[in-house]
Amino acid sequence: MRASGGGSSKVVAGAGTLLMSVVLGAASPPSAAAAAAPTTIASAAVTVTRLAGADRYATAAAIARATFPPGPYFTADVVVARGDAFPDALSAVNLTGRRYGGPASLLLTERDRLPADSAAVVDASHYVHGFIVGAAGVVGDAVADRVAAAQEHPGVIRVGGADRYETNAAAYRIAYDEEADIPASVDGQRTALLVSGTSYADAISAGPVASEERLPLLLSEPTTLSGTVEDILTTRGRGITQVVVVGGPQAVSEQVVAQLEAMGLTVRRVAGADRQATSVAMFDFAAQEFGWTPQHVTLARGDAFADAVAGATRAGRRHAPMLLTTGPDDLGGAARAFLNTHAGEVSTLEVLGDQSAVSDAVVADAVNAVTR
Repeated sequence: MRASGGGSSKVVAGAGTLLMSVVLGAASPPSAAAAAAPTTIASAAVTVTRLAGADRYATAAAIARATFPPGPYFTADVVVARGDAFPDALSAVNLTGRRYGGPASLLLTERDRLPADSAAVVDASHYVHGFIVGAAGVVGDAVADRVAAAQEHPGVIRVGGADRYETNAAAYRIAYDEEADIPASVDGQRTALLVSGTSYADAISAGPVASEERLPLLLSEPTTLSGTVEDILTTRGRGITQVVVVGGPQAVSEQVVAQLEAMGLTVRRVAGADRQATSVAMFDFAAQEFGWTPQHVTLARGDAFADAVAGATRAGRRHAPMLLTTGPDDLGGAARAFLNTHAGEVSTLEVLGDQSAVSDAVVADAVNAVTR
């Protein structure tokens, strides 16, 4: 199942005149003319931009270009993770934020081949650090070698472990080192986010906040606290005293909460009735604790992970809620209600993925909701 498909510009019915333009990922670096104008929808009250490519790899590349435009002073780091398996891509979000080493774009790869669209962004990037997330059995050495070959002085770091939880711990240790990088505070307590490691649903909602606000994104088993997380919180936590559990008890059980509390940690839960409602609840948390506003909204497919995880850094930098659709052709009640509630406050809507990921009808539904 693809997270994105090919994109094209077209008129979409909605409030006012809606002109949709699409930023396409390219197999080679775009020309100056091609890169100059992101695809934009203009209506009376909201501007809509669609970032998309022929597949999930091209969409991630398009997002990276829009977030960190290539140029002689383009110094964002590069993080590469598998595009067809979610666990390590979720952990990669820890490496994309405002680290001491700088922010980073998240590119997606196949196991043994760096897709052309991802390679084009790597080649155009004057990165300081390149990170390969996943052990060699997850992302092969051929991919690491291709990333390293893009720079005159390559500095590629493999971030991996025996399983998804150890890889997550490895990403944490690099992102939050023993020198300059420490987790952020919420209500005066250094804080981490905890999500299920067996599902991507809640993690993609938490990704923008984790990336932008420097809150570690930790993966746990649903019914018992993973040993890797316990080790981080007890010996490597850099003073973490609070854990925000993202998702309901079916995602992260009350048993896990009890284990955290038994360790002397403050525990909060941010959750909704489903993944779409949890994405709204996560924005409410960011608005309350960090002052995020609904001025800029990101809309991504909620039943696939690739586009949303690739867009986490960009959404975070825009302080934008990551609203999740129910499916490619259904906006969903939670997203529609959010846009209704904030009608008049939203000025831009950014759609991740092309029509096979988020259909034009869904975009029109979203615009109608926010301009009613």
